[in-house]
Amino acid sequence: MKISTLIQPVLRTGIYSAMIVSMNSLPNIQAFSHGESGGEGQTFNKSSSSSALKNSKTNSIVKRITDARALCSSLPSEYRADCLAQFLNDASKAASGPEYRSVKKTLKTASNKISKLVRSNQDKSAPKIRRNGKTYKAIKKSALPKVHKKAAKIVSETCTKLLRSAGSSKSKKVHFAKIAKAVNSTKCFCAPLKQALIVSVKRPRLIG
Repeated sequence: MKISTLIQPVLRTGIYSAMIVSMNSLPNIQAFSHGESGGEGQTFNKSSSSSALKNSKTNSIVKRITDARALCSSLPSEYRADCLAQFLNDASKAASGPEYRSVKKTLKTASNKISKLVRSNQDKSAPKIRRNGKTYKAIKKSALPKVHKKAAKIVSETCTKLLRSAGSSKSKKVHFAKIAKAVNSTKCFCAPLKQALIVSVKRPRLIG
């Protein structure tokens, strides 16, 4: 029997063993594919799709803001600022996931700023209004022009921040623009109220 014939199985076994050792020394491929190893492996993270930008999530955020426009505009003017603050807070909670982190922060900041305005100008003698499970506080009627002017400014700043936070991402630009448009629509019951109040104050009082 030739020596080469005897050596071939040994060589095959050795090569096979070397291949096993070599593959075992590689990173855990399964973990890598699931993004557990971090870094570039997260590109293949199966769970990343749940936190990525989605029309359903963006629409959910937008709906909370448009709901604010519908409900808050139906309240007496002195309750609308608190109503807006609470709905912006609700919208921030809906902005979950890494891709919406900047949206969440921006909406929460806006909510906090308007809430602070309400607390600083609250009419504690006025009763609270309850609508759809939420309670709204009134601000002093004399403070309406100031509060609504500042609230409108906060809304404008929020829209600008939302658009800028999209950066160079085309996908974020589309989604964040929808949210910014919804936020901007809430100014309809901020700025006009200032004029409405001024007109009502200048209106002559009828006697008799």
